[in-house]
Amino acid sequence: MTAEQWIALGSVAAAAVAVIAVVASIIAVRDQLRTFVFIEYTDRFTKTMAKLPSAARRPGSPYALKKLPEDDRLAVLAVFRDYFNMCSEELWLHSVGRIDKATWRIWRDGIKESARTPAFGEAWEDLRDEYHYYPKFTRFIDDLIGGVAKDEKLQLPPQHQAESAAE
Repeated sequence: MTAEQWIALGSVAAAAVAVIAVVASIIAVRDQLRTFVFIEYTDRFTKTMAKLPSAARRPGSPYALKKLPEDDRLAVLAVFRDYFNMCSEELWLHSVGRIDKATWRIWRDGIKESARTPAFGEAWEDLRDEYHYYPKFTRFIDDLIGGVAKDEKLQLPPQHQAESAAE
């Protein structure tokens, strides 16, 4: 090989190493951003849920928005509005590929767990129309609530299923 060929080969090798370094850097930055987004949304979730009364966060609780004084009901609805806004953002981030599938599964399962609380469904009934501009989100929450209701019914002992169906 001539010196010129060695120089050309070295240049190609250096360019390849540079491309690999750039790709590795981009992947590292993407992973850092995804971690930041996950932590940020986890923090928002924690702060939002802390504003709700404990009974409103507990599946199976007798907590009911309709039984609250109007000022208290509106305050709880405001918290759920914040929560639904966050959930809609999470669905959007998933829809456009800004979060990975594992993160979406965690968030989706968390939303499903929240949907098991009686206050979630009541709040959604009151606030659903505010999300008319995002039909994918309204379908997602509607389907989630329907699926949770079906799951809950399947978990009831047979004698309670008949009582639940009569309601």
